[in-house]
Amino acid sequence: MDTTAATGTPEAAPVRAGRFRLEFDGPGSWSDRAAAVYGYRPCEVQPSTALLSSHEHPADRGAVAGLLERIRRGAPVAAGSHRVIDRAGGSRWVGVGAEPIRRGEHVIGAHGVILDLQQALHAAEKPVVDARLARFLSEHREREQAVGMLMLLHGVPAERAREVLDWRATETGQPVTVLARALLAAARHLPPSTTLRNRVDHLLLTPPPRPSHTTATSTPSHRSDDDPVVPPPT
Repeated sequence: MDTTAATGTPEAAPVRAGRFRLEFDGPGSWSDRAAAVYGYRPCEVQPSTALLSSHEHPADRGAVAGLLERIRRGAPVAAGSHRVIDRAGGSRWVGVGAEPIRRGEHVIGAHGVILDLQQALHAAEKPVVDARLARFLSEHREREQAVGMLMLLHGVPAERAREVLDWRATETGQPVTVLARALLAAARHLPPSTTLRNRVDHLLLTPPPRPSHTTATSTPSHRSDDDPVVPPPT
């Protein structure tokens, strides 16, 4: 769904924003407004890592790859801004906020929002940009809190909890963030569970086991600093 953010004052310049979904090893999809940021008409082209990277300003090369690499390495959210060259050859600032796309235990891509920051910057409205990115991060925290609640109550892993949340949001026709917010609000009114509280208290108050000391003959890890923390999809 496309979104537009503004400061709330009549003279505020809007920040055009669109959604995108991008897999590391294949084409993705984006909304009409996201495509328009780069100068494309609706449904004219499918986005890909290569396409977005080709539009990067020469002074900001590697911005897209760096953001996606943070997602690939396990970051729950990544955001940043950089300059791009649109299809007409014009330079503009964009902001990107992204979350991982998971398939089972693997991170296979990223989805999120692309912001056209040019109007806001021309209008000297950096607070608008900061507020939009802050909102994205806040919504992410709410979704992750709801995921944690489902994990705790149903004893399921994070991936399964996210799938349930996504499924229910689709079934009810509402954004995941709205559903997560409703679940968190309802949870505040649930009666406390003594058994659950005792178990959590036990975990909190029990000292963690001491780490075992490794010796020089231990088998070394074959993962270098450049290897992805999350293994690639098979």
